[in-house]
Amino acid sequence: MNQIIIKPYKLCGELVAPPSKSYSHRALIAAALCDAPSTIDNIVLSQDVRATKEALSAFGAKIHSFEKSCRIVPMPLTRPRTAIDCRESASTLRFLLPLALLVEGGCSFTGRAALIGRPLDDYVELFKAHDCIVDYDGKLPISLKGSPLQGEISISGAVSSQYISGLLFALPLSGAAATIKLTEPLQSRDYVAMTIDVLAQYGIKVESLASGWHLAAKQRYRATDYRVEGDYSNAAFWLVAATLGERIVIRGLNPNSLQGDRRIVDIINRMGGDVKASDDALIANPAQTHGIDLDISNVVDLVPVIALLAALSKGQTRLYNGARLRLKESDRIKSTVEQLRALGADIVETADGMIIRGVSALRGGIVDSCGDHRIAMMLSVAASVCQQSVTLQNAAVVAKSYPNFYEDFAALRGIYE
Repeated sequence: MNQIIIKPYKLCGELVAPPSKSYSHRALIAAALCDAPSTIDNIVLSQDVRATKEALSAFGAKIHSFEKSCRIVPMPLTRPRTAIDCRESASTLRFLLPLALLVEGGCSFTGRAALIGRPLDDYVELFKAHDCIVDYDGKLPISLKGSPLQGEISISGAVSSQYISGLLFALPLSGAAATIKLTEPLQSRDYVAMTIDVLAQYGIKVESLASGWHLAAKQRYRATDYRVEGDYSNAAFWLVAATLGERIVIRGLNPNSLQGDRRIVDIINRMGGDVKASDDALIANPAQTHGIDLDISNVVDLVPVIALLAALSKGQTRLYNGARLRLKESDRIKSTVEQLRALGADIVETADGMIIRGVSALRGGIVDSCGDHRIAMMLSVAASVCQQSVTLQNAAVVAKSYPNFYEDFAALRGIYE
């Protein structure tokens, strides 16, 4: 499905939110590091999560996949026989890289497409500071070997919270106490909270400090069966589709979730939308929205779909403090601006975001996902409310995080061929 043609037809209906990709990664890792087998239910085996599953298998875990679940049989960590292919998953790479220090002789990691050049500098600096041997020239592959990290570990939080999560997964396995100290403020703090939440479910206690975290010595992962909650990041596309189209009901989302992208509900409502919680569902109704100024530093995955909503809202929207978007699967500021402009939006780039002036309608046209799953999903929703058909190139990239996206799109009356 490299190219599809989407016809204008407002989305409407009811569906169950897809499983959280972020929680799927984390649960798989924790389960593979346990002392006994366990099961994960409602897991999404997207391309990224499959990359994590295959990487854990390379370290020795036995993982059996079923339609919507996995059975994990942990084994002692062993050195992978070949370089671990993280595909395009930054989560896989950054979460698992510290495990290389727990196997004799270390190991190597490689990847594909944009992941090859995504930054690892803070990790590399940390590993070298702890006398690890790192072979890395600024692009993948990377090889790492050395002794397990312990004691005080200093790292910046300015580029990615994934570094912190990777350390938190690996540190309990050293058996020693450890303290992570932030040298710069943490971006996307909610993702670290999700990691700590999963660790607690699997028996690992993490103490939060004023500028970091502490893990006591002699902790062990304990097996437990786990169910992955629904994904707010991907449900966001349907909530915006309803705001621009017709009523959509989404079930399966945890109202008390730690997911930072749960903020999409507040953002839509702040813009004049109508999203309400009812029993076990979110109900989104069509509404005329208006522009706002929004700090996007903690909602970077929501930016494409927020920009779409802003493009069809009254007045001006300014999205700022999102320079990290330029380091995603695409330069997500540039790709969002260029592709929405191709559909008729009034939108311009800034250094760390974009300024959008609402228009009455988007016309349609030919657009490209730019190899970015979130751009592809945003453009598909945009196409449903355009005046004319939209040709979307490289649509298959949605499988990176939401393999059933177009099945759900069709279930909500979306029309494509």
